[in-house]
Amino acid sequence: MASFKNKLNYVAAVLIVAALAAWFVWPYRKALVLGLGLAGLAALAAYVAMNVSSLKRGFNRRSLIYGGNAVVVTVLVLAILVLVNYFLANHHARFDLTAAKVHSLSDQSLTVLRNLKTDVSIKAFFREGGYGRGAIENLLKIYSYHSARI
Repeated sequence: MASFKNKLNYVAAVLIVAALAAWFVWPYRKALVLGLGLAGLAALAAYVAMNVSSLKRGFNRRSLIYGGNAVVVTVLVLAILVLVNYFLANHHARFDLTAAKVHSLSDQSLTVLRNLKTDVSIKAFFREGGYGRGAIENLLKIYSYHSARI
């Protein structure tokens, strides 16, 4: 009985992981996923109920406190990285740092792009391996960056 009591947390973890795997593999078999998940949660609850005194002793250890702080700091750093990544993915900016402003449009071109009233579709035809294709593609990318109508 003592051996089963100590291994019940592993049984709970296996059942919960199996429920998650079944959810991804067979999303239409909701009864199976629900049954595995509930069995896993029941095993976890039984483990906690059977081992309350040893769990209380474990929560008073200094290593748990320091480990908990490390987990909190790690989660906060990851959350900050996710927020920065989300912000930068949705709000990007382009800068032309070349001396000749090679990757910038003239003020007249920017005015035309801002004043477009309808969508503009641009088609370009090139021979296989044609010279100048890369330059035109870069120019069209710059146009589409400055106007959602391109």
